[in-house]
Amino acid sequence: QSKKGEQLLDQIGDLDALARPAELNVVSDPCKRNDAYNQSIWHRAVHVWVFDIEGGNILIQQRSDKKRHFGGRWNCSTGHIKMGEHALTTAMKSVKDDVGLKAFKENDFEYLFQANVAMDTGGGCVLRQVVDVYMLTVPNEDSYTEVPTLKSMTLAKGEVESVKYIDIEKLEEIWYGSQSAHPDFVIPTNDEYKQRFWYYIKRRYKKYHDQVLSPSTSP
Repeated sequence: QSKKGEQLLDQIGDLDALARPAELNVVSDPCKRNDAYNQSIWHRAVHVWVFDIEGGNILIQQRSDKKRHFGGRWNCSTGHIKMGEHALTTAMKSVKDDVGLKAFKENDFEYLFQANVAMDTGGGCVLRQVVDVYMLTVPNEDSYTEVPTLKSMTLAKGEVESVKYIDIEKLEEIWYGSQSAHPDFVIPTNDEYKQRFWYYIKRRYKKYHDQVLSPSTSP
C-alpha cells in the first residue's frame, strides 16, 4: 500500500481546459497517489466493464473489505493512470491484474466516453477523477470465443474479494436507486456517466440479438 501511495499521477489543474484540447495546461505538476486521495485532487483513471453480450450480464468485482476506499463494494475493474501513461495501457493492466483475464488484446478495448466523477469513498475523503471508460465485449472472435467463467479468473490477492456476473437490468435498477439502499455497490454519482453507459450497453445488446439471434429471413 505504501508503494502505491507514492506512485505519481498526472494532476488535472483545470477541468474546464479538458473541453479545450488545443491548450496544453490541462495537466499540471504530478501528485502522489496518497495526496490525490487525501487532498481530493483531480487526477486521471480508467473504468473497464466486461460485458457478456450473449447473456446480458456484466462482470463486477467486490473490493477487499480491507481496502480503505470502497472496501467490500461491487464495481468494475478500475485503475489510476500513472504519470505519462496512456489510458489504454492502464485499462489493459487493470483487468489483467484484478481478475486475471490475460487474453484480451488491445483492439478488444472499446473506448466509450470520458466523465468527471467525484465520490465519497467511505474512507474519509472525496475521490475526484477524470475517468476514461472502456468496455470489453465477450464472447468475441479474437480473445474469448466463450464467456469467461468465474472459476477461470484469478483474483488479485488483497484487492479483489469476489467476482460475479449481474444482469444488466438489475445493475441499472441499482444504479438508479439510492446509495443508501445499495451500500454494497459503487454507484456513479455523475448522471451523464449513467446515461451514456446504459445507452451504449442497451444499443449494443439489442443490435447483437437482432443480428445474431433473430431467425434468418432468407428464403
